Amino acid sequence: GLDAALPAGKSAIDPGDPRRTGMLAGVEDGKEIEQSSPQYRALVAYLSAAAPEAIAKEAAPVEHSLFTIAAESLRGRAVRIRALYLDSYAIALENKAGDVEFVYRTYLMDPSGNDGYVVDCIAPPPRFEMRTPVETEALFFRLGTYEGKHGPKASPHFVARELRELAEAPAAFLGEETSTWRLGALFALCLLLLTAWFFFQWHLARRARMRRPPARMPPPPPPAPNA
Repeated sequence: GLDAALPAGKSAIDPGDPRRTGMLAGVEDGKEIEQSSPQYRALVAYLSAAAPEAIAKEAAPVEHSLFTIAAESLRGRAVRIRALYLDSYAIALENKAGDVEFVYRTYLMDPSGNDGYVVDCIAPPPRFEMRTPVETEALFFRLGTYEGKHGPKASPHFVARELRELAEAPAAFLGEETSTWRLGALFALCLLLLTAWFFFQWHLARRARMRRPPARMPPPPPPAPNA
């Protein structure tokens, strides 16, 4: 069922909700990400008319790996995404979805750097710097593919109302950078201590040479006997 892969305690979608009564029937996973299908436009129109508070209340964090193994169960469900911003650009819909004429395709990256998300926002995102921590409540459409720098990549595809900057990034967002910084700081400290040790040894050796009494000159040889 739709709630099989969700955290315990989250409210279920009403059985009469269009997301459970055929609005997303026929959606196939593993296809190229696009926005021309009737199901996609229906989901965008649904989101644009839905109360933001209701979507936010329903949204639950979902492990990235579950979108690969439980895409059918998660389809249409509101998901809370926290990730790093990469890029965004506007796309004109071939046919309007409710009152929506444009979506803003946004690429996000999991803090681990291994996983990504494609989120089509109804409202244009602010001009974030790359790797800015952001969050959104988005409706999962399907597991799709897109052409990355190193060939096709699989990614869960969502529609969302807006994208917000995280006021305080969770520790997981800073873990990789913090570890790198600590490793660099430790290396610099070791290098500094090693340099200081060599300087100290050189200084001791120099002082020892300065204190050492001069070597005695050997006595001159006796004069040669008269022939």
